[in-house]
Amino acid sequence: MKSYIIFSSREPFLIVTRETIRDKEVVEHLRRIGCSKFISREVPIEHLRRQYGRRFEVTEKALRDSSHLRVLDYSGERVFQNLPFSEFGGAYRCESAAAPA
Repeated sequence: MKSYIIFSSREPFLIVTRETIRDKEVVEHLRRIGCSKFISREVPIEHLRRQYGRRFEVTEKALRDSSHLRVLDYSGERVFQNLPFSEFGGAYRCESAAAPA
C-alpha cells in the first residue's frame, strides 16, 4: 500500500492506493475525478496511520474491498497541518489527457 499527496490545480489532497502513482489505473482514476495534471509526493503510510487514526483504518478497509485508489483527505489545510515536508518522498509529475467534458 502506498500513499501520496497530490498537488493539482485544486487544493492538495491525500490518496491511498494499492499501486504506485505511476500505475495507469491510478492515473486514470485521478483523471476521471478531474486531476489530469499533477505533481505527487509519496508520504509514509505509518505517519498517516498515526495522524488519521480511525479515518485511515476506514479508508484502508475500503481500499482493500474495491478500487485502486481512495482519497483520504480533501482538505489542503489539514493535509499541510498533518504532514511535515520532511516526510515527503521524491516528486512525480504527470500530465495526461484532460477528462472529457
